[in-house]
Amino acid sequence: MKKLLLSFITLLFLFSFTPSSIAEQSKQDEPWSWIDSFYWYQVPVVCGPEHEVIKHLHDMGFTPQEWSLGRTDGKRHGEPVYMIVTYYNEDKTVKTSMIKLPDNPNVCLMYLTFDVVDEKPKELPK
Repeated sequence: MKKLLLSFITLLFLFSFTPSSIAEQSKQDEPWSWIDSFYWYQVPVVCGPEHEVIKHLHDMGFTPQEWSLGRTDGKRHGEPVYMIVTYYNEDKTVKTSMIKLPDNPNVCLMYLTFDVVDEKPKELPK
C-alpha cells in the first residue's frame, strides 16, 4: 500500500510540473502565440489551379513584383513552408498576394487592395 501511495504521489508531482514546462517551450517555439491577445484565425481566400490564376492575373494587367518565403514556426531560419508572390497592376495602385504551398497545384489569392501608396496616408480616404 505504501508503494502504491508513493507511486501515486510521484506521478502527481511529475504531472504538476510538466504542463508549465511544455507551455514555456511552446511560447519559445511559436513567436506569435505567446502574446495572450494574439490568436490564430482562418481567413477566406480565393483559390484555383496555379496556371489559371496566373493567367487571370496577367489578363488583368498584374505582374509579379515581390517574392518571399514563409518559414516553419515563423522563424527566420525555419524550413520554407510556403511562398508569397505579390502582384501589382501597371501603375502600382492595386495589389494582390498569392500564396503557394510546395507540391500543391493550386494557389490562393489572399486579398485585393486598392489605392496603394508608398507612405502612410494622413487619413483614410472617403
